[in-house]
Amino acid sequence: MFIGPKTKIFLTFVGLMALIGCAPKPVWHSLLPPQIEVGQFEGPGGEALTNELKRRESPSPLSDRTLVLTGSVKFDYKTAPAQETVIKVIKKTPSQSTVETIPLTRAEATLTANWSLASSIDERPQRTGQTQEVFRRSYGGYLAQEGVADPTPESPERTRDNLARSLAALIVAELGPDHTPYNLAKAYDKQSLEAEDLVEKGDWAGAAKIWEAIIEENPAYAPALYNLALFHEREGRLAEAWKYYRSAYRVYDDLTRREALTRATDVMYRLGRPPWAWDPAVNRYFLYR
Repeated sequence: MFIGPKTKIFLTFVGLMALIGCAPKPVWHSLLPPQIEVGQFEGPGGEALTNELKRRESPSPLSDRTLVLTGSVKFDYKTAPAQETVIKVIKKTPSQSTVETIPLTRAEATLTANWSLASSIDERPQRTGQTQEVFRRSYGGYLAQEGVADPTPESPERTRDNLARSLAALIVAELGPDHTPYNLAKAYDKQSLEAEDLVEKGDWAGAAKIWEAIIEENPAYAPALYNLALFHEREGRLAEAWKYYRSAYRVYDDLTRREALTRATDVMYRLGRPPWAWDPAVNRYFLYR
């Protein structure tokens, strides 16, 4: 059968799209401090947690990694039947309403990691801790009947692996992500250089005042927005940090904006809020409202 040149071009294009779609996508998140190497986490969900943490290793040389992060994972998952009461009002009077009970399923899962940070030379523990992520959700009910919500719970394995990814964000935050401010502008400006000098001296508050002044003059200056977000995250003001990370993401014009996006994602996890929501400004999911 003869295939014309236009058909060949179309089939080639479809093939390339299929390859691109199947290719593994890089994960961009807050990174672990450069001295930490990720070891193995044992138990259910341990493999998914290990893989996610390895993606968050700093690109520093292996010789600089003097600490090894290892641990064990425990996963608990349960579902229980329940009933949802729905009141349907026919007219605006109490006497013209009906009560209907609709079955639903409540799912609850907990993923707990007991971790240890030890010296890579003598294996002496430097720090230990426990980090936990909890998932609660209802399936079925009235919204499922209307085609808006999921009618049945997802598999325990999928829930476990999703929890492992969010748990990794919490562990990175607890161990202290690499808070290194940097100038992302195409040309270094005097004010940003002054702020970087203050950070090197440990004066983050002084640097923050400079970044705030820069933003007053130019609200769309990404380096100042990003670095100011780092300052608020260091101080524990996560809501403020998220606001500036989000603003930085919106105005970046190159791939470096991914770091702002994923730091914002991590902050949302720590705030206990789901980071995925439809954002009409960028016409995509997970840029949070």
